[in-house]
Amino acid sequence: MFSSCSSDDSGDATASFVSTISIDGVAFIPATPNNPVASPIATSFEAGVNNGESNLRIFHMLKTGTIGDINGMESIQLSVFYPTTQTSVNGTYDFDFNMEEISDPYIQGSYTQGMSMETFQDGTITVTDLGNNKFKIVFNNVVTTQSQMGITGSIEGTFEFQSQDF
Repeated sequence: MFSSCSSDDSGDATASFVSTISIDGVAFIPATPNNPVASPIATSFEAGVNNGESNLRIFHMLKTGTIGDINGMESIQLSVFYPTTQTSVNGTYDFDFNMEEISDPYIQGSYTQGMSMETFQDGTITVTDLGNNKFKIVFNNVVTTQSQMGITGSIEGTFEFQSQDF
C-alpha cells in the first residue's frame, strides 16, 4: 500500500490518497514531485451528455518525473457514463458501450506512458463516491487493448475538482 499527500504553499493538503494500483506488477503511485501547484489526482463532472441521457464523471491520475520529460510521464484517465436517473456515480462498470441504449452505464479508460496510449478493454472498475470529492476506485482485472497489460488495485482519496475537462 502506498500513500501520498501533497500540499500547497500554505501547507494545506490538496490531495491525500492511498494507492495500490499496479500496472503489469509495477506500482502506479500518482505524484507530481516537481509541480507543487498541481494535484496528481483530479475529477470533473458534466451533467446531461449523450443527448441529455447520461452524466459523465472523469477521473485523472497523473504520475510524472521531471516536468517537461514527456517520456517519464504516466497517467490513467477514466470516463464514467451513467444514467441521469442514477443518483450517484457509485457502481461497477465495464467497457461495453451499447449503441442501442446510450443511457446504459459504461466506462472508458486509458493508460498513457510518454507518447504511447493504451485503452482499456476487459475487466471492470468499481467507483464509490465517499462525499466531498473523495472517491474509491477499484480496478478489477482491467486489461489494455494493445499490450494486454494488467491493471489491478485501487486508489482512495480526495480528488481535486476541475470545473472543465482535462
